[in-house]
Amino acid sequence: METRNLFDRGGLSLDLHDTPPEGAVALLNSTIWGTEGGMRYHHFNTRDRITKQLDPQFLTLHKSGRFLALLGFSRRQLSQPSGVTEAFYIRYFSMVSTFQRRNSTGTASRKNSDSLVKKAVRRLMSKPGEMHVQPGAGPEEALFYAFVESENDRSMEMTQALGFEPVGKFSTILFSRLFPKWKKGVEVLNPEDLVEVKFRTIDFYRGHALFTDKNIFREGTYYVYRDGGKIVAGLNAFDCHWKIIEMSGLSGKLILRLLPKIPLVNRIFNPNSFKFVAYEGLWHLPGHENRIFDLMESALANLKLNAGMIWLDRRSPLDPVIRGGHLGILQHLNSDVPVGVVARFVKVPDEIRNEIRSQPLYISAFDSV
Repeated sequence: METRNLFDRGGLSLDLHDTPPEGAVALLNSTIWGTEGGMRYHHFNTRDRITKQLDPQFLTLHKSGRFLALLGFSRRQLSQPSGVTEAFYIRYFSMVSTFQRRNSTGTASRKNSDSLVKKAVRRLMSKPGEMHVQPGAGPEEALFYAFVESENDRSMEMTQALGFEPVGKFSTILFSRLFPKWKKGVEVLNPEDLVEVKFRTIDFYRGHALFTDKNIFREGTYYVYRDGGKIVAGLNAFDCHWKIIEMSGLSGKLILRLLPKIPLVNRIFNPNSFKFVAYEGLWHLPGHENRIFDLMESALANLKLNAGMIWLDRRSPLDPVIRGGHLGILQHLNSDVPVGVVARFVKVPDEIRNEIRSQPLYISAFDSV
């Protein structure tokens, strides 16, 4: 692990790492994600996810060896319609709860920590080539983007203070089957077909902004549907494990209390141990839209699970395809609150800026769980 110190004063130290320090992993393991009064959940597989990020960088704030805050970036190249763009996806932001409370002098510790982190991040973002433990390792123009729940006031304030602007929204779609079955025509991808499938996937998302195929083939199992010897649809699927702590509104509270007590339905949803499949990089050839559902159900059957999640921009051509099919009981209970996508552009050409603002966004499942 390599580390570069950015600030060291009065016992506080701000550092940039190329791999997550153990204290940072422990901090994320204890983090409750989501928004107060809305959807709140805990990840059971944080250690596994954090170690598999694309070209990660971790900004940590600690005092006397104790971690207080973490900001995690994932560096990648995006395939925009007008060309490849250097980008940083902000994957993690977490702060210990004790540091968020006021100290004995009455000064808001959270305010001080936020201010220090903001200053460091603003400075780093102004020079993307320095966003590495070895300064000057990248180009001076880059896009920074993050997913922010519209009801999470603190996250919204943080991103606005860092110069981010809204560029789009996406929704979570839930898919479920009480007794999933492996469908005829579905196969696990043969390595010999990988090049063809990558081409089909890239071609399908050619009109989307923020697209990268790097997360699609890095985890889980890739499934294809073959019709008459020809691959006509595909997707990647991997399992996730959360604990659902809170859901918004009275209906959310009722769901948490009642659904786990209903026979059969509790196979699909157990808030204390919610295991589901995340679907990544879904595509199909024209006329084979319904094969997506065969693939999703087969993935459930293969992983012996009953629920799945898809993340889509409502402007994506795939959105009406998915919403127009039989999604199962969970989607009927889904409040479908859109999540905002915010971006900061540093020396990015106007053509690419306009594409990102106007085109449907590709939302990676791996970035969302």
